[in-house]
Amino acid sequence: MDLSTDEVGQEIEIIETTKGKPLAIFNGYQFRKYRQNENGTVWVCLNKKKDTCKGRMRTKNIEIINFSDHLCKPDVATSEVKKQFNNARKRVREESSYTASEIFHPNSKDEIIVPDDISKFGNNYQFLLFGDNVEERIIAFLSSTQREEASTYSHFFFDGTFKSCSKQFLQIYTIHVDIGSTSSETNVIPVIFVLLPNKTNRLFKLIKEHIPNFNPDIITIDFEAATIQAIKDVFSNTQISGCNYHFNQSLWRKVQNIGLVDEYRDNDEIRINIRMCSALALIPLQDIDEGWLIIMENSPDNEKLKLFHDYFVEQWLENTIISKYIWNCFQKRHRTNNIVEGWNSRLNKQLNRPRPTFLALYKCLKLEALHGDLLFDRHFLSLEGKKRKKCYITLDSRIEKTLKSYEEDRDLKKCLTILSFIQKLD
Repeated sequence: MDLSTDEVGQEIEIIETTKGKPLAIFNGYQFRKYRQNENGTVWVCLNKKKDTCKGRMRTKNIEIINFSDHLCKPDVATSEVKKQFNNARKRVREESSYTASEIFHPNSKDEIIVPDDISKFGNNYQFLLFGDNVEERIIAFLSSTQREEASTYSHFFFDGTFKSCSKQFLQIYTIHVDIGSTSSETNVIPVIFVLLPNKTNRLFKLIKEHIPNFNPDIITIDFEAATIQAIKDVFSNTQISGCNYHFNQSLWRKVQNIGLVDEYRDNDEIRINIRMCSALALIPLQDIDEGWLIIMENSPDNEKLKLFHDYFVEQWLENTIISKYIWNCFQKRHRTNNIVEGWNSRLNKQLNRPRPTFLALYKCLKLEALHGDLLFDRHFLSLEGKKRKKCYITLDSRIEKTLKSYEEDRDLKKCLTILSFIQKLD
């Protein structure tokens, strides 16, 4: 181990990770705490496992006693982002001059007060979007990224969750934005957080009123007919993209409901036929009708399968609200709304209980907004985003390869058959 003397006597900065553990930062290097005794604290490089870096240091309080060289390179930008996030967490905990009981323990949504000093962040931007003098009391919060960049980005994701919502409201409805995803990375952050008293669809009108330049090109959403219609009414020029995961879930539920599971698992023809119905979402929109005819021409004779086909026609081919323009996801980078579902799950874990207090929920949402802003800063600095799982990258590659082959040979039956083996329902 090569020891360096230049750093001895200098001071480190210690921050707290999102899990509440100490993290030491010095000259762009990050260290986790290894052990502590009367001789001081030993810190090891955060890249010890990832890059087998052997960098470490010993400190007394915050002063460096000895310091060994690193194999990895310092990452000043990431260190600064983590320090900013740590400072933001402290501000959220400390900034209000009001007591929690004065503000955050109302008996109803109408008694909730969000004082001005806690509805702003350190850069003085307003977190609260609207919440007063609104019929049925809807409260919405807006990140600084969305306030400043509302018209810059085009693809948004809408979804709601009930479990983490405080008792004064029914659900938390969030809007996320893609700030620059690639085939190998996903860069989607939450920007709008809304507390809804019911499944009201007035929300979209209110958002449009308070953010006039909010005009998404694409909105990815689950298949809720009333919500889809409400979005169409407000954002008439927006392309609505349904979640392919929920599309396939709906097909599989129907297979279960009509008692077709055993035949699906035991009969290759029936299984492929049903999966080909699912594969229609992946082919070019203009080829769906021809693809359906191929599926029907090659359908085995089975009464339950006929019921499934009747359902598919009524629900997916002839539905005027959830049309094939919505559930078709040909060549789309985001075929699902799973990134938001994942965020909902993370929020539930952070709050760690259903129906939390308004105080706990508010602080958590404010931290999420800050975290999203910091992820935006990372992307702006061209730092690494969230890596996609290899299995999803491989799935995309196989679908793309199949569709490219179809462009060349125009054999739609072959294309649907191959896709039926690539993407499963069960």
